[in-house]
Amino acid sequence: MKRDSVTMDLFDGLRAPEPEVRLPAGAIARETFRQRVSCVVAEVLRDCPLDRDEIARRMSTASGETISTNMLNNYAKSEPDHAISLARAIALTLATGDPRLASLLLDGTDFTVTHRRNLGAIEESHWRFVREEAERQENMARRRWR
Repeated sequence: MKRDSVTMDLFDGLRAPEPEVRLPAGAIARETFRQRVSCVVAEVLRDCPLDRDEIARRMSTASGETISTNMLNNYAKSEPDHAISLARAIALTLATGDPRLASLLLDGTDFTVTHRRNLGAIEESHWRFVREEAERQENMARRRWR
């Protein structure tokens, strides 16, 4: 059967969003936490469609501090004197909309970063698990007395 080349495929380009923010492989491979942070900062800056002057302006507005483009460039380096503070990391996340620094903060814990739109699905899944566990317990109790 020949494929219709005129009709658009409804599912072409349709991709389910990632439920979790994943760290770049390059950041995970770094030896020290400072190197991992600077690698993620560099990737966030590189991937952001805004120029660094605009990112610095937005960070300054969000944090209430003056943040220069030069500071941003230094945060992307893994030098001890240029480590980004947590407050400025939050400002960078707000300025760029990129949650990878928050994901790095939670890396190695039992927690993760996900988009707010996923919370309803996560809660629904939790309650389904609770319901199934209750039903399992109920069935075990039923077998004991019947």
